[in-house]
Amino acid sequence: MIRCAVFAEPRFAFQRWTAGRPGIMFGTPALQILETPWPQATTGDLLARMELDISLYGNSYWVRTPGVANQLTRLEPEHVHILTGDVNDDLTGKAFGTTLVGYAVHDKNNQTVAIFPPEDVVHYRPMPDPMHAFRGASWLQSLMPDVRADLDLVDYKHAFLRNAATPKIGRAHV
Repeated sequence: MIRCAVFAEPRFAFQRWTAGRPGIMFGTPALQILETPWPQATTGDLLARMELDISLYGNSYWVRTPGVANQLTRLEPEHVHILTGDVNDDLTGKAFGTTLVGYAVHDKNNQTVAIFPPEDVVHYRPMPDPMHAFRGASWLQSLMPDVRADLDLVDYKHAFLRNAATPKIGRAHV
């Protein structure tokens, strides 16, 4: 909760630079979509939602709301699939690496409901996933091995007590 509250505090602004030195900060109408991303929402609401998404999923996806000027729509991270493709080397004709092709949004039945090109999606992923070049990783993933170990130990203790087990305590023979 504290992490989310702190992350939601910043405000967007432009800053003039004169002779290599920072100058005054100012806003323009170009920032309106970030200041009021959807009706009755603020920059803080947008940033808080993005922080929750990356904490839980590692990714936060946003698109401009179709047919509505200066409004964003959140894409549910668990229903977004990143589309990638191979890139061919012009000289050798061999495929190397992958390139981002777009984002597909699926419904609960895994049916594609929309496809967006990369330039139409704001994809926030502060921690890259080492297993996928275009996906983010949740900071909570690093805690999961310890959580699993703790849960396994709790299960063991409960089973131990439920079965009226006693530890083998005996004298050591010399």
